[in-house]
Amino acid sequence: MSLRTKVTLMILLPAIVIISISSLLHYQSEREDALATMSLLASQTGGVIERAIQRDMLLSDFDHIQTTFDDIGEDPLIGLLLLLDSNGRVIFSPKHEYTGQVLSNQDSSCQPCHRDDASNRPLGIVTSADDGQRFFRSMHPIENRPECNQCHDPDQRIIGVLLTDFSIEFMQTSLTRDLRNNLIWWTGTLLLLILFVNFAVHRGVVNRIDSLHTAMDGFGRSPQLQDLPEGPQDEIGRLRHTFNIMANRISKRDADNQLLSQALRKRITERGQLLKQLITAQEEERIRVARELHDELGQSLSSTALQIEIAKRQLANRPDAPIEHLNQASSILKDATDQMYNLISGLRPSILDDLGLEAAFVSLAKRTLEPAGVGFKLEIKDLGDRLPATIETVVYRVFQEALTNVLRHAKATEVDFKLEFHDGVVHGQLRDNGVGFDPDHAPGTSDRLNRMGVLGMRERVEQCGGEFTLSSAPHQGTLVIIRLPIESCQDV
Repeated sequence: MSLRTKVTLMILLPAIVIISISSLLHYQSEREDALATMSLLASQTGGVIERAIQRDMLLSDFDHIQTTFDDIGEDPLIGLLLLLDSNGRVIFSPKHEYTGQVLSNQDSSCQPCHRDDASNRPLGIVTSADDGQRFFRSMHPIENRPECNQCHDPDQRIIGVLLTDFSIEFMQTSLTRDLRNNLIWWTGTLLLLILFVNFAVHRGVVNRIDSLHTAMDGFGRSPQLQDLPEGPQDEIGRLRHTFNIMANRISKRDADNQLLSQALRKRITERGQLLKQLITAQEEERIRVARELHDELGQSLSSTALQIEIAKRQLANRPDAPIEHLNQASSILKDATDQMYNLISGLRPSILDDLGLEAAFVSLAKRTLEPAGVGFKLEIKDLGDRLPATIETVVYRVFQEALTNVLRHAKATEVDFKLEFHDGVVHGQLRDNGVGFDPDHAPGTSDRLNRMGVLGMRERVEQCGGEFTLSSAPHQGTLVIIRLPIESCQDV
């Protein structure tokens, strides 16, 4: 069932009930007024007839009385006109039709009055004849007067009754016509009201709800939807306003989700590239270690073994000759030891495990920056004795990669490094005065490799629950900032 039909029925049904009750009450009121008017008219008519026949009674002019009854009986509104004595005998009637008859108070038309006490009997009542025709019966009592005492007992208060039956057909017809006209008028008014209500509901409610439904249906298919025009600030207007707010919020969240999705896809792509780069770097590192072990350390050990073998052969014939070869073997072993130390330091600096970050950074700077002529300034505050091993490894590897990028790309002459610990967080910062670069545009191969290095630093820090920030611009140097919470990083 549509909203329009529901609203129409909600108005129509109560209106029909109210109109029906109102029409019925109006009909009853009009009928009571008509009966009251008829009762008054009957009383006045009875008084007129009584006064008309009173003179003839005193003169004993019974013929004139009969003529009066005959004339009145010709009136179509008079159904019955009888003059009864105190015993119920008909004395006069039009055309002598009922004259001499005695009316029984047990008659059905008399019972509505005679079943009550004489003191409570009404003077007029609507009753029905045997044929079902309804009429108004008026009983006008004729009181005993002094001038009547010559014929009637002075002690008798009522000497007769003038019974008159008035037809109420004209009254019923008039009331029915009024009721019909009233119902027709109310029906027309109700139809106009229904048309007006339907028009108002269609324009003020249904159309606006339809537009809201269309907008919501379209928004369900595509969140990119223009706001609904604001209308009257009623319930539907507030609903449209709320829908606009909801649609704007959902559109904004959808846009944010798209940005997050793009960022996530970018991070996934970068991680895939990083994984490939890490695998490649791992293989390259293995090749480098194998080459250094073979080309340098292996050759050094072979040369040492050769010098010792020569010294052994010369020891029997020339006791002083092996000294030179042993000195050469000692020098070769020293160089091999340095090569082994450098190789091990490149893989995992033992100084980091033994002495901590400050000593490891100083050693790293001397091995990498001093030979390149790059100045180095180190400032460390409030680190205490030692940080957790995981924290130290992450900080060292991140800034080791940062220094590698400085040497490869920055063309810097000065590097400042700061490290401090407070409120459970390690704060690190490395700044160079090099040429800088645009982090968002790096077309070259070396720049792509540099991005992989930056991505590796970020991954290390974020995997430890920290924050990594890199800011740079052409000719303005580069700044790397990290924040590492101790608690979250210890669980990694």
